Amino acid sequence: AVRGFINCVDGIVRAHHKTLRIWNDQIADYGIVKLRTDVVIDWWTSVSPVSNPQTTAPATLLAKGYQVLNAGWYPNYYSPDLGPVAGSTPPQAAYTGWQVADFYGQAFNNGRPLTRQHVPAGSPGLLGDTLAIWGPLPETTAQTARRVAPRLAVIAQKAWDSRQPFAS
Repeated sequence: AVRGFINCVDGIVRAHHKTLRIWNDQIADYGIVKLRTDVVIDWWTSVSPVSNPQTTAPATLLAKGYQVLNAGWYPNYYSPDLGPVAGSTPPQAAYTGWQVADFYGQAFNNGRPLTRQHVPAGSPGLLGDTLAIWGPLPETTAQTARRVAPRLAVIAQKAWDSRQPFAS
C-alpha cells in the first residue's frame, strides 16, 4: 500500500515537472508493487523506526537504478536529542572519518556510529549529501545558523570530494 501510494503521488509530482523525494525507511524490498525508479531516495536510516525493522541498503537501491541522496543520521543531522541518539555530530569527527559514500543509520554507542554501509565513490545514482535540521530547537534561528555553518563546510568539502586543506 505504501509503495502504491508513493507511485500515485509520484505521478502527480511528475505531471508538474518535479521530482519526488522520499525517505528510505518504508520501502523494504518485498511485496508485489514495485516502487518507480524515478523517485529520489533520501537514505537516512538502517533501522525503520515505524515498521519494517530492516531497510534496503544504499548499494541495493543504487544497483536497482534509484537515485540516492546520503541523508544518513551520522553526520548529516543537527537536532536535539531525539531519543535513540543525539543528532548533532561534531564536525571534526565527520571531517576526519567520513565520506559521502559512507552511509550510517541509527546504531550508535556513546555518539560513535557502529555500522557503516559503503558504496563505491562516484557510483551512478549517488547524488551526494544533505544536512537535515530537526526541531524544535532550544535556540534562535541565528544561533542555529552559526552552529550549522561548520557542519555545512565539512559536508561541502566531503561531498565535493575536494582536497582537505587541513589534516583535522
